[in-house]
Amino acid sequence: MRISTQQIHQQAVAGMQRQQLELSRTQAQLASGEKLASAADDPTAYALKMSLDDGIAQVQSYQRNAGLLGDRLALTESVVAEMEDSVARIRELAVQAGGVALNDTDRAAIALEIRQQRDNLLALANSSDGQGRYLFAGTSDQSAAFSEAGGTIRYDGNQGQRELRIDSHQSVAENLSGDQLLMRIPAGADGFDLDFDQGNSGSLQISSAAASGALIGGQYSIRFAAGSYQLEDAAGQVLGGAAYVEGEPISVAGVTLRLQGVPADGDQIQLAVGGAGQSLFASIDALAHALEQPHTDAAAAAQSKNLAYTAQRSLQTGHEHLIDQRSALGSRMATVEAVVSRQEAASLQLQETRSGVADLDLTAAISQMQLQVSALEVAQQSFLRVQNLSLFRLLG
Repeated sequence: MRISTQQIHQQAVAGMQRQQLELSRTQAQLASGEKLASAADDPTAYALKMSLDDGIAQVQSYQRNAGLLGDRLALTESVVAEMEDSVARIRELAVQAGGVALNDTDRAAIALEIRQQRDNLLALANSSDGQGRYLFAGTSDQSAAFSEAGGTIRYDGNQGQRELRIDSHQSVAENLSGDQLLMRIPAGADGFDLDFDQGNSGSLQISSAAASGALIGGQYSIRFAAGSYQLEDAAGQVLGGAAYVEGEPISVAGVTLRLQGVPADGDQIQLAVGGAGQSLFASIDALAHALEQPHTDAAAAAQSKNLAYTAQRSLQTGHEHLIDQRSALGSRMATVEAVVSRQEAASLQLQETRSGVADLDLTAAISQMQLQVSALEVAQQSFLRVQNLSLFRLLG
């Protein structure tokens, strides 16, 4: 078969181009560190690599969410811990204020510190995350959660919760509503609240109050007149009554009270069993107000002590409520930490699998490139020698 000079040249050039293409591919692999530049290299392996890349990206997204969520929960938990400390200090002051040796000036000084602690609690309740988002405002976190008008604190946020997905099947709430935390404290210690009517003019004081049986939810009144008392429900229906004897138990709706002092006709005690309770701020304000009242006579002293007693009960419940809410935050943080650990293990496994599929064996690739360079150089030199084999050059 006759082979023309042109065919020889074309075959030589095509061979060198193939070698240059293979060399270029090897150089690209070395530059990227991967052996799969496109689906043409290995369609099955390339498809697996793309699937693994998607999985790794998804895990990294979850890890970012978990990191943000963990930081915010940790900040929230830290603020709630400071709230606990503030309320604990107020409770200490309330106990101190009960000392019999204190006078009106002493009690007023204690009330002043209680109000300072209350202002500190309000500042904590309006904490932000440093990026303009308020921790306890629900999903309305672009503005402060609480405001004060006329000495009354109100909640301006909402009940919404914003959740972040930290796994394919798991989301965790990142925020805690200030309304739930501070404005809806459950009913006082033992599940009930007491309120002595501010119009009381006798020297009646609470000695003790405790649940003595199954509580029956509702609003009840204990009314005093002519040396006796009468028990009524919220509708005014009489539930019972008896002669008042100082220190003798008075039982209603599963609650037993013991009183001291002498009631005046018309004096009342309100009893709320169950229900949502009141705001922690209102309890603190009630305590400070009670301590600010001068003990001008036995009736004024009794009224002040009764107000302080009921406020202390609410503060005890409020303090316990803060502890419970902090514990709930801790549970969320533990959940996030557990998921983070799983995600780290999953990410490592995916990375290792992807490495086995797509990563380049650098030693083998360098050796292959050296062989390809040598082969190309030989081909180029051979081509130059063939170019010089011309009959015209011999005739010349």
